[in-house]
Amino acid sequence: MPKVTNEYKVKRRQQLIDTAKKVFEEKGYAATTMSDIVAASDMSRGGVYQYFSSTEQVFRAINDQNDQNIKDYFERLLNEHKTAWDALETYLDERVEAMKNPNLGFAAVAFEYFVMSSRETDRSPYIQERLKRNKAAFTEFLQAGVDRGEFKPMTDLESIVMFTINLTDGMVLYKLVLGFDTGKIVEQNDNLKIYLKQVLQIQG
Repeated sequence: MPKVTNEYKVKRRQQLIDTAKKVFEEKGYAATTMSDIVAASDMSRGGVYQYFSSTEQVFRAINDQNDQNIKDYFERLLNEHKTAWDALETYLDERVEAMKNPNLGFAAVAFEYFVMSSRETDRSPYIQERLKRNKAAFTEFLQAGVDRGEFKPMTDLESIVMFTINLTDGMVLYKLVLGFDTGKIVEQNDNLKIYLKQVLQIQG
């Protein structure tokens, strides 16, 4: 029997993650089963279970990967723009652009999971850790503007970060429940920019 290399395992795991992500996006978190993921993959049930034993495990793998991508995305924005404010504004505008997607892609799946988790206390440590990671990534993003002398925050960055996360998560909820236009997503984003421009004391 040929030896299975670590590189092969990593590749197959990633293929499985990509496949599962599409299934989640199509069916939602609660409705997706491991049988659905097996059926969508080109792997046997035993092959899939070598990597993941539950939809929860698969979801977390996708979500954790997305979180790392966000951190890398922030770094890229800062490198591509002349100012930290331009980078921040691009981030906010691209979030709004993504919300034009009729079903919001995996963001809707994640939102469903976290809302359901309010009744699942065993998920609390994972959710707390994820919030901690996302707060840290966004705080580093804003801190770059402070370090460059562009941002002069009127209050602590953690409060600004939490306010922004709460508002952008709320925009996702309004998009899902009311739709893009009725939810006034563009207007909410414009108001968020006004707040950030003031609280970070952006000139011009």
